[in-house]
Amino acid sequence: MTSVSENYVFWTCPVFGIMPSIEIEVGDFLMLIILITRYTCPESRPTVPEDVQPDVLLAIGNNPHATTRQVGRDLDVRHSTVHRILKRQKYRPYKFRLTPELAEGDFDSLMEFCESMQNR
Repeated sequence: MTSVSENYVFWTCPVFGIMPSIEIEVGDFLMLIILITRYTCPESRPTVPEDVQPDVLLAIGNNPHATTRQVGRDLDVRHSTVHRILKRQKYRPYKFRLTPELAEGDFDSLMEFCESMQNR
């Protein structure tokens, strides 16, 4: 029968820092089980300055056709930050489409065109 021993240790992760973990030794094998905790790394998502949000909304208000990358480049923030701000403000992407409307003289010119095409 193999011997099993457990030790509670703290493992240093290069990204998340010190993480609680368990070392389990089974015979000649040593397993390190990291206890998963809900932890957000401070380096993973930097905080956005408060004055960036009005600047983003103003930039989109001035040019609604600007991309998040263009706005981010102009304001020196990440495009994902711009996207997150727009999403929180419930902005949605759209394409403005012009549809032709018929005016009074359009029907006559349309009929002339149709007759000329029929007579060809």
